[in-house]
Amino acid sequence: MAEEYYVGKRRIVYKSVGFITGLNVSVDMYFSSGEKESGINLIEIENGLYYFNYFFPTKGMYTGIFYENGIKKIAQNFRVIIEPSFNGGGRIVSGDRLINL
Repeated sequence: MAEEYYVGKRRIVYKSVGFITGLNVSVDMYFSSGEKESGINLIEIENGLYYFNYFFPTKGMYTGIFYENGIKKIAQNFRVIIEPSFNGGGRIVSGDRLINL
């Protein structure tokens, strides 16, 4: 199942397998266009939790392949949408849709 994010800079949190600390955790991000950004290093928080800040430039599907000490551990899909905004009169504009409240 894909996690849903808005376009822009977002914090992604990763839990290591078995909550192991002290790992070298990295991710390769694949864009919907097929392009790839390799070797993004994550920062350890504590208790086997790691994070990285990522800028999703456009809406679409992205896939992250996560590595622990250079070994593939998991793939995660990210669905990126345009952030809804309020447009006066109690209506939300979401992408190309208008939602009445």
